[in-house]
Amino acid sequence: QGGHFQWENNATGQRWRLKTTYFLVDQNRVVHPASRRSFLHVYGRNRRQVARYLRENRIDFGDAGDLQRLLGFCANLAAL
Repeated sequence: QGGHFQWENNATGQRWRLKTTYFLVDQNRVVHPASRRSFLHVYGRNRRQVARYLRENRIDFGDAGDLQRLLGFCANLAAL
């Protein structure tokens, strides 16, 4: 605080957690945090299909595997 450096003794065995945040980039290079709302916005032309997929598969937006499957589904929609 106030621009001062503060040292913290972590010899007490504190555990650190790594948090990963994923983002969705649309065709206009606008960055959206990976969420239900973002996917429905970016894939608005296929909103019903994406909403159904999200409802049936219970996507965890913090899990890379779930997001890869969702993006694969959305890529197939865009190819149609």
